[in-house]
Amino acid sequence: MLLAAILLALLTLAVDWPVTGHGFLDYDDQAYVTDNPVVLQGLSWPGVAWAFTTGEMGSWHPLTWLSHMLDCEWFGQRAEAHHLVSLVIHVVNAMLLLVVLARMTGAWRPSFLVAALFALHPLHVESVAWIAERKNVLSTFFLFLTLWAYERHVTKRGWRWYPAVILFFALGLMAKPMLVTVPFLLLLLDYWPLQRFGRSPGGARSAIPLVVEKLPLFLLTLGSCIVTLHFQRQEGALASLASLPLARRLANALMAYVGYLGKLIFPVDLAVIYLSPASWPAGWVGGAAVALALASFFAVRHARRQPHLFTGWFWFLGTAVPIIGLVQVGNQFMADRYAYIPLIGLYIAIAWSAAALIASRPWLAPAILGLVAAALIGCAWLSMRQVADWRDKVSLFTRAVAVTRDNAVARVNLGEALLEQGEAAKAEPHLREAVRLLPLGDAQDNTRINLGVALVSLGRVEEGIREYGEVLKTSPDNAAAHMNLALALQSQGQIEPSLVHYQAALRLDPANANGHAAFAYLLTTLRRPAKALEHYREALRLDPDAISTLNNLAYLLATDPSAELRDGAEAVRLAERANALAAQPEPVTMGTLAAAYAEAGRFEDAVRTADAAEELARERGQPELADLSRTHLQLYRERKPLRDPAS
Repeated sequence: MLLAAILLALLTLAVDWPVTGHGFLDYDDQAYVTDNPVVLQGLSWPGVAWAFTTGEMGSWHPLTWLSHMLDCEWFGQRAEAHHLVSLVIHVVNAMLLLVVLARMTGAWRPSFLVAALFALHPLHVESVAWIAERKNVLSTFFLFLTLWAYERHVTKRGWRWYPAVILFFALGLMAKPMLVTVPFLLLLLDYWPLQRFGRSPGGARSAIPLVVEKLPLFLLTLGSCIVTLHFQRQEGALASLASLPLARRLANALMAYVGYLGKLIFPVDLAVIYLSPASWPAGWVGGAAVALALASFFAVRHARRQPHLFTGWFWFLGTAVPIIGLVQVGNQFMADRYAYIPLIGLYIAIAWSAAALIASRPWLAPAILGLVAAALIGCAWLSMRQVADWRDKVSLFTRAVAVTRDNAVARVNLGEALLEQGEAAKAEPHLREAVRLLPLGDAQDNTRINLGVALVSLGRVEEGIREYGEVLKTSPDNAAAHMNLALALQSQGQIEPSLVHYQAALRLDPANANGHAAFAYLLTTLRRPAKALEHYREALRLDPDAISTLNNLAYLLATDPSAELRDGAEAVRLAERANALAAQPEPVTMGTLAAAYAEAGRFEDAVRTADAAEELARERGQPELADLSRTHLQLYRERKPLRDPAS
């Protein structure tokens, strides 16, 4: 079995290794890692306290937070290392699953098939390739440790191992509360393969001690449910019965079960998010209910002769209960990552059915083994393609748009990702379609604003202004719409209306550092330097490392005609900081530093810096900027400071 475990690990690494070349996704990864100041500080006592008390992201999962902190402690923001940790946990999970099933059943070959399907099936790529889903692989790691300790508890026939069962289960819940069904799962395993239920007419009574044995685990489940519901309500993540009636939830649940079965058999057209339609056709829902009922009846009917079918089928149904939408969190009705644990039950049913068929009809062995090999090769190939789709946000949501219909969330994210890459022309149709699909509200408003940004960047400023105006018709207090409208109007020379919207935006969102800086720049062009100074200082207070703000404020303090406003010493300090923060020397910031030196009376430094700015501008093919630097250079050689006539 050791060789089987090593082979399994190598196969998994070969298929999923490309994830280590991926970066962070601006899709929950920022909340878990890149934009989370507590996590970025690494492991610390304040961080540990925060992890155990926060309900951020709508759940209580302190171990998940600690794992991200540990990654940052060891690797900083090196995305490849964060991905590697998730991949290693997945590999270990597959090996643990092999060991646990082999110990429980004494049959390593079907156990290997289950573990291989778990390791290689495309539905599990999402849990490995998405850093934000660390909670999934981590909680499953503790689930398998729980099962391992439980097998030890049962086979050793004592209570020495039971504290380990409780401990590992508690740790699993602290990684992700989806494990709340584990006590019921252990009862299924008691039936098969552990065979702890009586087979006599009095066998029903023998179940009572097994249930009592798990009371501590049921208490942990209850506590986890209470804490999770509390934080999800606090975060506003739970859909109310008014917004999502019980009948709709049941329909979603039935269709989700069938959806997972379909993706198990045909794992194609996978997407990061699947949105349910406004309503499911009654025939589909009825068909799903009948199919699930028949499968359940079959599993119960054949429970004595084929107990693996009973355990496998109800493992699937039971462990999926927290994620099929009866308690709706978010806007998806199913997700690939949710299948990470439930599909193990179906793998068990498949593997032991194949083994039973080979045992009863040995002449079928070559055909069955050939099908198994083909299935594993197909899973590996499809998983490698799926890993490639998770390369970045554009590839991920391009795929989601291609394989789903009317997916507003995918359209929004694809449009935003393309816009961030400067591909406004490609972003526009996706943002426009998302506006059409989204209902009135914040999501549509934000998408309209992004559409406006795309249109303005394409030179279609009037269209962009109309989009911002549409937002303000229904949401007059939308600060982002006011700010973007101000910028667009300013670019059109409509200064007075622009001022009105700048003021509205900053009144509604006074912590907008970029807004204060942009407003200050406009005020300087309108020759209102004192007011501009106020907003530059506020922008710098909010964002002390903003290079453009440092540069512009330094330039104002160095060159304004009013002696009351000028401050050479502060201008030098700000300009030197701007140049120090820049990734590479820039002629503009160097020119500002030269002006600051001149205002401070350091003309030799001003000459040297202006000369370097001119040379750099010419090297970069910026002749106008180079000529301006030469003009300033002559001024400094005459020991005269620069005065900005535009001020």
